[in-house]
Amino acid sequence: MSQTNIAVELRTIVDFFTSEAPALKVTAEMIKTPTADNILRLYYFLCDLIFDFEGREIFDSKNEVYGRALMIIRVFDFLSGLFTDILDGEGDFNYTDLLLPEPSKTRYFLVQLIRFYNFKCDRQREVDMVANELDERRRDVEAERVFESNTQSQLERERETQEGVRKKKLELTTRSNELEKEFKNIQAQRDDLKREFESKKQRSETQRKKIEELQSAITEAEEKSKRLEMNIVSSPDRIVSDIENMEKELQDLNRKQTQVAQDCRKLERDLGNQSVSKQIVDHFVDELKQLEHFQDELSEYRRVEDQKAQDLKDVEVKALAMEQQLAEMQAENETKLRQLADKQQTDERSIGLLIQEKGHLESDLKELSVRVKKAKEEMRTTQQHLKKKEKDLTTIGEKFDAAVEKLKEQHELIQNKVDREEKIVQDTLKKAAVCTGTQNFQ
Repeated sequence: MSQTNIAVELRTIVDFFTSEAPALKVTAEMIKTPTADNILRLYYFLCDLIFDFEGREIFDSKNEVYGRALMIIRVFDFLSGLFTDILDGEGDFNYTDLLLPEPSKTRYFLVQLIRFYNFKCDRQREVDMVANELDERRRDVEAERVFESNTQSQLERERETQEGVRKKKLELTTRSNELEKEFKNIQAQRDDLKREFESKKQRSETQRKKIEELQSAITEAEEKSKRLEMNIVSSPDRIVSDIENMEKELQDLNRKQTQVAQDCRKLERDLGNQSVSKQIVDHFVDELKQLEHFQDELSEYRRVEDQKAQDLKDVEVKALAMEQQLAEMQAENETKLRQLADKQQTDERSIGLLIQEKGHLESDLKELSVRVKKAKEEMRTTQQHLKKKEKDLTTIGEKFDAAVEKLKEQHELIQNKVDREEKIVQDTLKKAAVCTGTQNFQ
């Protein structure tokens, strides 16, 4: 692709988002070096415009990772179906275009989406124009109905007037059979015109009802899509608590009792010997002093040993308490694990429901596409019918105007005939009066 075409595509994309979504701050550099986060937000914004998500954000999920995955799946499903329809399967849109976007394909898909959105807006304006045109046609038909009603009232008043004339003519026709016969013929012609007018009125009313039915059919073709949003709570981190086992080694005192016992036995042997020297006695005295000192040390060692034994008991009590606490923590962790397992099952069911909902949305989207195409066909048919009805209404109006003019002409002819007949009758009466007066005079 030439640099000129690339620049045109970049300008189209930047101008569109600058106009429609200035908060996204889209630049040409962002499109030249696309990232997954930026491009995903641009695709999501276009999906919101095209499919009307009603401003709901998927990012509201407490689990950001799950919310992002859900957003990727949803955007891919909508865009892949849309590209299949508008590009006849030539777009080759896949998950890589969302996760690892390439500049050229990204520009291509964004431009296609922008063109489709503009096309959708143009079609919507055309639908609105057709709806407005139908409203104008309805008002025109209503005006025609009012005109027909007023004309009917005028004809009714005319009929009443003619009825008075007819009564007056009946008084005159008692004197002239020929005049009465002519009057009946005129009345029959007027009745024929009345029946023809009633027939045209009924046809006009039928056409008005058909136009209203077409308006109702177009109104029923509009439909809104709904979007699904789920918030799934994430699993907490596992708490692993390592408890260090304290070990203490008690040092045994190397007592000197064995040595003392040996010294005592030696002393007894020495006492039994009469030739014990003074040195041996002195040594014995020293040994006794050492024994007393050793006994004192032994008592101190025993006291220290008792203290250490008590400390060992305290440590054992603390270790037992820690073991109980560890057991409680393990039980709590097992409970949390079961809850997490239940939550995982719930999440799996939710994902299954989400997949089903995705299938429903795809089905609804296809059905909506079919209905839109059908609505367009109906709109074209409706426009053709409207043109035909407009032509028929024009023809009916012309015929009606011609019939009214003809009726007026016939009314003038009848009035002229009546005037002439009245004049003849008056002349006849005058002649009769003159003749009667002459005869009386004779």
